[in-house]
Amino acid sequence: MKMKKLLALFLICSMVLAGFGSAVTAKAEEAYVDVTDSKSKVISVKAGETTHVKLPVVAKREYITNPGIVAVPESNAPFVTGSVTMTKENQTTPVLGIDAFSTTYLEFDITVKDTASIGSYTLNINLTFLTGDLMGGFQSMTSSLPITVRVTEEKAPIQITIDKISYNEDNAAVGNNFELSFDVRNDGEIASLNTYMSIDYKESGMIPGYTVENIKIGELKSGQTTKISIPVKVLASAKEGLQLISANFTYKDSEGNEKSITKSIYITLQKTSTGVSEKAKLTIECNSVNDKVLVGSSYQLKGVIENIGKQKATNVIVSIADGVGVTNGIIPKHEAGGIKVGDIAVGGKHNFTIPLLVTDNASAGLQEISVQVTYTDSEGETRTAVTKTYLTVIKPEVPEQTGEVVISGAVQNPSSPVVGERLSVTFNVQNNGNSTITDVTLSGQELSSAGFEPLDSQAIRSIGSLKAGETRTVTLDFKVGANIAEGLNTLTIGCDYLDGNGSKQSVKTPIYILNVINDSNSKPKLIISGYTIDQEELKAGSTFDFTFHIKNTHMSKSAKNIKVTVTQADNVFSATQGSNSFYIPSIGPGAEYEQAMNMKVKSDVTTGAYEIELTFEYEYDGMNKVDQETGGVKTTDKLKLQAMENLRPSIQNFTVGMYGEMPTVGMTSSMTFEFINMGKSPLNNVRFSLDGDFTLDNGGTTFYLGTISPGSPEYVEIPVMPNMEGSASGTLYILFEDSTGEDVSHPYEFKDIFVNGSYTPEFPIEPDVPSVNIDPSANAPKDIMAPWIFVVMQLAVLVVFIPVVRLVVIKIQKRKLQKQDSNI
Repeated sequence: MKMKKLLALFLICSMVLAGFGSAVTAKAEEAYVDVTDSKSKVISVKAGETTHVKLPVVAKREYITNPGIVAVPESNAPFVTGSVTMTKENQTTPVLGIDAFSTTYLEFDITVKDTASIGSYTLNINLTFLTGDLMGGFQSMTSSLPITVRVTEEKAPIQITIDKISYNEDNAAVGNNFELSFDVRNDGEIASLNTYMSIDYKESGMIPGYTVENIKIGELKSGQTTKISIPVKVLASAKEGLQLISANFTYKDSEGNEKSITKSIYITLQKTSTGVSEKAKLTIECNSVNDKVLVGSSYQLKGVIENIGKQKATNVIVSIADGVGVTNGIIPKHEAGGIKVGDIAVGGKHNFTIPLLVTDNASAGLQEISVQVTYTDSEGETRTAVTKTYLTVIKPEVPEQTGEVVISGAVQNPSSPVVGERLSVTFNVQNNGNSTITDVTLSGQELSSAGFEPLDSQAIRSIGSLKAGETRTVTLDFKVGANIAEGLNTLTIGCDYLDGNGSKQSVKTPIYILNVINDSNSKPKLIISGYTIDQEELKAGSTFDFTFHIKNTHMSKSAKNIKVTVTQADNVFSATQGSNSFYIPSIGPGAEYEQAMNMKVKSDVTTGAYEIELTFEYEYDGMNKVDQETGGVKTTDKLKLQAMENLRPSIQNFTVGMYGEMPTVGMTSSMTFEFINMGKSPLNNVRFSLDGDFTLDNGGTTFYLGTISPGSPEYVEIPVMPNMEGSASGTLYILFEDSTGEDVSHPYEFKDIFVNGSYTPEFPIEPDVPSVNIDPSANAPKDIMAPWIFVVMQLAVLVVFIPVVRLVVIKIQKRKLQKQDSNI
């Protein structure tokens, strides 16, 4: 007695807990969705490109409501995916779920990295959704659909080249200075990042006219060219002739992989400079090249001017070429006319300093500056010399300000919202970024389409700022709209804010609202929530038990006086007993009804999937005027079953031997039989092959017969040759194609076929016997008839006898077939 009380208490507690509609997480044991087109399971993409995917899927037996869908690549996949959305053909409104009877498209983008290699990778489409349980609550289910992403084309790797090498051949002389220029180009299809260049002068006798060893080039996109000019000094100890120097490049790809490459540069040095002038001639050279300068700071550009002519240079002025501040944000801090140096005698040198201001707006990276000197030669002519120097402008690194908002822990009140009443939703807002976010506002999004209404004109809640890692609890109030669907609904919460960089950001998070009650305009909806069959294959002519579950999805109304009709358009599946309709008194809110029907597969069906339609006609309490006038609600639900044709090839009257004679080893004989298609579908491209103690003697491996119609007997004679004497056996294989084009093989075994050994005639030796002459005509009886008459009579008997016997056999076989079909 005590045990019964404890058991009753346990059951009551279980029912009470189930009534709260709490969610339980359960892992799906099988995939709940499937791709309708097998070709869509393989997606072809190219390196460096973004491909839009439209994946056709259907639910497997059970309707999936408002699933959360994420596309997750495998760990080593060279691509990323965007958010997944659901769409349907010819539907502009939001798709709320995935059903088993129409195609839903999962659409998303796949962005492939530039460095992706050709290969196949797995992409898992993960779904999370709620489904009802037997206790009236909800379970959170997870399911994964794997597809294959195939990278079909790679991008050409980074290829750094140099071109258009130029220098003044007169200045490239022993003991002189010259300027070396060339183009650096990326001939690959992948951008070269963080590119640096250094020059190795080896044993050439040349040294750099600058101080920075690694010159920063920065990013080189595919096909992009950057011009490089560097000052070079030629030592007095250098040798004339062709000299080799190397340009070494280091760079990174988009994945951060560092690589390097070396290019050769050939320079011809003159013995002495051919550029010496009889007049005054000035050269200008900067002492430092490619110094690093921080934005907002000053810089002293220093250099030297030398007179290599044979006359004095007068009125010498050094300056920065016009336009430098416009092009790169570096401004010279000298008078408009430049810095006056005065006169420089023959062989004289003068050191100069030009103050520069690197503004806050200066462009980061390597910047080119042209320094010029103007002077008057001995003949009064104004001349100019120009050199180029470089600065690397550096901007202070500012850590990226990120703000990632996460909305979680949603709780609804009340647990069963009613149309027209208030619904409060409380949730946590957390800043998962590394900086403070400001102007944080939260609101309901797309309320009208979701069936909710704001309580005031603003319907926005502002919470100010959120520091990094901070969490706030927020409550938003809504009104449950009159047109909302009963049961499970989705409410979207939007969050707008300014991130650490001052950029406006927004996120949307769906929240499930459970157990919505709407008695005013709703009516029960009946669906097929699942089905089973008791046969592994539904063959033509067979019977099977079809069990299905009818579910009332309404949460508060019952369906009454229900009439269910099961039909198939081509009558492929039909009820074996009684009518194809049955009646159900009622199905309560959220309840299911199980029904089993014994059905028969049409005997002449061909292999394929056939649609079954279930029609529901029912009534409910509080029917609206339209339903009352039409006599209730009428809806349909559809599903498909796979049927298989019944292939029944038969062999009768099997014999081996030509004209009834016993076969002999090594001699051609015949294998004869009656071949009958006892099924209801044609057998296409029928042919035969042999295995065992006989081989085909037609020069091939098979004997072709053709297409055999249902119920048609065919007399078959196959030329064969025995391979052994004595009792022989083997297998005759019947090969053909079914209605779907699939190859089918049926074996027919035979045995105890006696085969004669090979025959070699022997002639005995006659003994020596005296010959006796005998008259052959003496006492010989007279022939009853002439021999030719006897032969003609025998042939006539055969011509009449064989067709008669064949006709009798065919009639006997047809009677057997008709008797078997009537028993099916």
